[in-house]
Amino acid sequence: MTKFGGGVNKFEVDLLQGPPFGLHQQHLAQSEHSLLGSHHAAFEHDKVIGHLTIVDKATLGRSKVIGSAQIKHEAVARSDHAHTLVLQPHTILRVVSWVFSIVVFGSIVNEGYLNSPSESEEFCIYNRNPNACGYGVTVGVLAFLTCLLYLALDVYFPQISSVKDRKKAVLSDIGVSAFWAFLWFVGFCFLANQWQVSEPKDNPLNEGTDAARAAIAFSFFSIFTWSLTAALAVRRFKDLTFQEEYNTLFPASAQP
Repeated sequence: MTKFGGGVNKFEVDLLQGPPFGLHQQHLAQSEHSLLGSHHAAFEHDKVIGHLTIVDKATLGRSKVIGSAQIKHEAVARSDHAHTLVLQPHTILRVVSWVFSIVVFGSIVNEGYLNSPSESEEFCIYNRNPNACGYGVTVGVLAFLTCLLYLALDVYFPQISSVKDRKKAVLSDIGVSAFWAFLWFVGFCFLANQWQVSEPKDNPLNEGTDAARAAIAFSFFSIFTWSLTAALAVRRFKDLTFQEEYNTLFPASAQP
């Protein structure tokens, strides 16, 4: 009984020496969970990258839409500016003055010089005075170029940001328009006077008479177109002066 009671069963010894079964399974379970957790984290990381790629594509598409919208807005603004410029009274008067100058110097150049059977050289239809034809052609050509210059200034004028620079441009418009109105007045008086004193024997066939009268008539019309252009420039100058004073008194409201 003593041997049996004091003896130890081998099966019990193996159980005692080995690791606890429950603890071993618990460690394995924890290790498996940890591995699964790490893989799961990696899967979540891949999903975030996928979302970032989608966001980049959406941002790129939005940028393209905004860029195209800005281009369309600029095109519409340019067309509106061109439409507004064409409808401006001073622009219309410049175009009319430009056409009148073409009529004046074109009429004199084409039909303002006559040939006589007894003379080898041509002579001016206005009382044989070459100064009359020369004055009409010179004033007409220079007025033609001046109209083109100030039409280009009208196109560039909205891009001038400084009020002082705008006032200088308008002041030059006032001076030039008034000066050309005076030149056309002198030209009208000069051509009309020389036409009245012309002798019928110098032009028995009445060649070029319509062109001579057209040059006189459009010289007269040019007086009014250039005078009205100067008057409109004076009104624009007053508006710019008021704007400058307003910006001086209220500088905060003048900023865009």
